[in-house]
Amino acid sequence: VLASLHVLLHTERTPVFARMRCAQLYQILAYTPQGKEMVGPEEVGEVIMMLMKSQWVELQDVGTRGCAIHAVEHKIVLAKLGAIDMLIAHTKDPALPVIRETAIKALLNLSSNPENQISICKKALYLLLKLNNDPKSTSDIKVATSGILHNLTKNSANRTRIYKAELRQKAELAEQVSPYNSANNKRASKPPPRGRKNKAASHQRWTGMMTGMIWRRSPLKRQVATA
Repeated sequence: VLASLHVLLHTERTPVFARMRCAQLYQILAYTPQGKEMVGPEEVGEVIMMLMKSQWVELQDVGTRGCAIHAVEHKIVLAKLGAIDMLIAHTKDPALPVIRETAIKALLNLSSNPENQISICKKALYLLLKLNNDPKSTSDIKVATSGILHNLTKNSANRTRIYKAELRQKAELAEQVSPYNSANNKRASKPPPRGRKNKAASHQRWTGMMTGMIWRRSPLKRQVATA
């Protein structure tokens, strides 16, 4: 049965709905004791990757869900097959919120491995921080991203990268709070150029001073004083 399902999954002429059901049945049978003896984790991982790369949303959904389940026990196998990059790609796409949430949960399962922690931190740290701080993110996304970020902080190799990300995030928040960056304006108003007001004030003082000197030295002032 597993061999027949494998053939149907790799046949482009198979209808999408049939391929989706074959993928679901294939994954169920692959995790049975008999299925584990016949099919290794690498072969199951290859099927999962094929589904996630599909152009059909239904197959992407089945593949992402399978990846989240398979990542519980076979984190390194999936990482070597390129699952991290594929899951990050699905996480960046807001058009499919269901697949996006499942992809983040799969990344959470993969992030418990030290080698995967370095890879995820290098490729998706800023994306995870953005989703975690986004008020539009669902509670499931915030919980999953918080778990991933917590796992990334456990790895000492990520300390410098996380520190730089925190500094960058603080700078962005400071720019948003700045009075010259109003949320109501499409373009932030520019701060006044330095020295313009001071220059005008000093010029006014200088003009007044020179006028007073000229007036004190003029014969008209003496005539007025004598009168």
